[in-house]
Amino acid sequence: MSVLAHVFERAGLATVALASIRGQAANAEPPRALYCEFPIGRPLGKPNEPDFQTEVIRAAFGLLDRTDVP
Repeated sequence: MSVLAHVFERAGLATVALASIRGQAANAEPPRALYCEFPIGRPLGKPNEPDFQTEVIRAAFGLLDRTDVP
């Protein structure tokens, strides 16, 4: 996850990782990451909750302009 994010960032593409395991994301040090405290395999939350899932995606997109966060 982090290696590709860094490659894309160097090419001028902003990235955001959705992380289910905070420690793993911290160790990988992606340019930007949104920690989602959901079960592994459900980075957007419970199935069939499109309004909530949309909010998670919006939160992730909100990180795109930031450079002060991993």
